[in-house]
Amino acid sequence: MVDWCKKSLAECRRPYGIDHFDLAIAYRVGDSRIRNQCFKGLRPLSLYQGDLDEQLRRRFKDAVVPGGEALIISAAFFSWGEALSHALLQVPGA
Repeated sequence: MVDWCKKSLAECRRPYGIDHFDLAIAYRVGDSRIRNQCFKGLRPLSLYQGDLDEQLRRRFKDAVVPGGEALIISAAFFSWGEALSHALLQVPGA
């Protein structure tokens, strides 16, 4: 998942150095209740030097029982720089 974030975020614009992003994850094991985890205000550096990768590993490891049902994960991220870039396109002369 961290690799997916790295690849996707690399394609995002970062006007004026705004590189923050939010990551939302929903997951479940088999037919169990859907759980979620949100990370807000992350910086790209957290994908390389932070403990985000370890936090995700622990969370998913705790959710899965060996030999049990499949872990189903959905994730989305919101790039604040990309959002600002699109907003600036709407402003004449920006």
